[in-house]
Amino acid sequence: MTQIDMDVQASDEDGQSDASTEDSECAPITLPEVDDFAPGVQSAWGTGVDVDSDEFCQALQGLSPVEAEKKIRSALQDSAGEATDADTLGILLKVFRLARESALQGYNSWDPSLAYCNRLTGLCDKNFVGSSGSETVREDDFPASIVAIVYAECGRTFALADQLHVARDRLQKAMSVFGIVPGVPNDSMIHQRIIASASLGRVHRRLGADEAAQAQYLKALQLYADIELFDDLAEFLSEYVEVLGSTGGDSLSPSMF
Repeated sequence: MTQIDMDVQASDEDGQSDASTEDSECAPITLPEVDDFAPGVQSAWGTGVDVDSDEFCQALQGLSPVEAEKKIRSALQDSAGEATDADTLGILLKVFRLARESALQGYNSWDPSLAYCNRLTGLCDKNFVGSSGSETVREDDFPASIVAIVYAECGRTFALADQLHVARDRLQKAMSVFGIVPGVPNDSMIHQRIIASASLGRVHRRLGADEAAQAQYLKALQLYADIELFDDLAEFLSEYVEVLGSTGGDSLSPSMF
């Protein structure tokens, strides 16, 4: 199986404005593997173009999401005999990662990354029962855990591009979907929810909604209590103390004690 790795190191923040509110916005995040997008569906990469290769994804840089998707689906069809939305999403995520890294490094504008975000969330909406309002679960629906992480990552990207209202919308949807993930989430999934909650808190803070920001930071802190320690806890606590200092003692919630 192919690992779709969305790890972006904190050093990628170099050159970003308003670093005090964005320092953690590119904390490492890992999306699930391609086959996780369509449980039970096996992708045949043995013939034709290696659509999962870095070279193939790099060659799609500079194309619009529509153009890139056409080439991806064509290559999938030639290689695997079908081009499912699940496999297409997996490859588009890799192309999006490259576009986002280029923007973070200052080599490109944010426009391509944001266009990919819109297409990625569009595919999620099309293939997720929770987006349609239907009560009938379709066999090939994307898992809620995948949809939540995609929305969270796109929300974080809009935040980095200073599109704060869109970022808030995407992150709020991510948090809603995280809340309906079936079963008992593992520590990794809870950590993804923490990252999304903290990101939403930062967006609220930048929009001047201190009370809403405080609620998201508190939610993230409470979730940290349910999992084993992650390396970013100390940084988060430092940020949260800064938030408390800026909002004053009246913002302290009794539930914290």
